[in-house]
Amino acid sequence: MSCGEKFFVTLDDVKRAKDDQTGNLINNILYEMCKKHPNHKFPDIGVEKIWLIGRAYAASIERRRSNTKTKTLTSDEFYERVKHKLSESPIDDWLDTLRDIQQIENRSIERILTVHGQVTKLFYDISSLEKRSLASKYLHFHFPNLFFIFDNRAKTGLAKIKPRWTTERNNKKPIVDREYETFFKKIIELRKHIKGKWQYNLSPREIDNLLLDKAKGKK
Repeated sequence: MSCGEKFFVTLDDVKRAKDDQTGNLINNILYEMCKKHPNHKFPDIGVEKIWLIGRAYAASIERRRSNTKTKTLTSDEFYERVKHKLSESPIDDWLDTLRDIQQIENRSIERILTVHGQVTKLFYDISSLEKRSLASKYLHFHFPNLFFIFDNRAKTGLAKIKPRWTTERNNKKPIVDREYETFFKKIIELRKHIKGKWQYNLSPREIDNLLLDKAKGKK
């Protein structure tokens, strides 16, 4: 990665991101749910996790469902499809590849991005829609230290912090979602900047607070 532009972020921004308690009750419920039910042995529980996280974060798997594969299905039929696809998938094998990772490190980034790409593809197979945002949120609640939350507001906030970026992409892994890969690596660069300048190591949740504040124009 390389960068030549200044970061439009201040120490006050960073401190506010660390102190922000907005949504803690709902977030804590979702974290606890995924901690108690980390796998998908029982597809009904997996469907409920997808439904709750999607609804809480405006990223429902059926959101904007308008493709020919699913538009004629009732809500119950659609979620039966989710359960069937989930039970057929090796999603627990994918998640197991991350169990030994405690923090994001250079050596673990490829594994993290690969799992996001696999879950994004699974959600696409279910809905025929791009669901990288839902995949990032779903994985974040299973691995809070490994996944940054991706959506349009986070993208907007990141663009305000640093308008121009140059990041390296991994072209060897086709399963990686390229847009999330770029977003992820930009945040790694931002975290390094913040830690180097102010000695704060922001968690993915705190990064989300920072990006949402920036998207809202808070100063």
